[in-house]
Amino acid sequence: MATMSAADPEAQDKVEAAFKQFFTADSCESICQSFKQLLQATGIQGQAGDQRVLYTSLRNKLQGYYKAQELLKLLDKKVAHPVYKQGKACTSTKVLIVGAGPCGLRVAIECALLGAPTVVVEKRGTFFPQQRAAPVALPHHRPPEPGRQTFLPPLLRRQPRSHQ
Repeated sequence: MATMSAADPEAQDKVEAAFKQFFTADSCESICQSFKQLLQATGIQGQAGDQRVLYTSLRNKLQGYYKAQELLKLLDKKVAHPVYKQGKACTSTKVLIVGAGPCGLRVAIECALLGAPTVVVEKRGTFFPQQRAAPVALPHHRPPEPGRQTFLPPLLRRQPRSHQ
């Protein structure tokens, strides 16, 4: 089993290369393929069923890799927020998201953090930085006031960052 220990630099290099490939992938096919390679390199490919177990295992394997630290720090902070109830807030809600654009992926992450079994369906095979997802109103929520561009319920809205 590959680990991120200093005792096995070859395994560490393999995990770092797999993470870099996953992080820079630009097509749906290459994202899925590189994620499978990342799981294989870390030795946790058999744990993909439970999202919380998968995240914890992946986080533990990537702790020694400095490029993954910023992403892991952001996700850990988000996971610790009380609204997510330790991933048990929406365990009985199944979510299907059509479109893996920036908004679709953001909502998918939020739903997964809430504990909802989440599936994302995407028609496109390739993504470009210029592509932006159009906001779509969610059912049972009022559209925003004119001039305001958020269609997400308060729970899913991006919180303003404090600049220090």
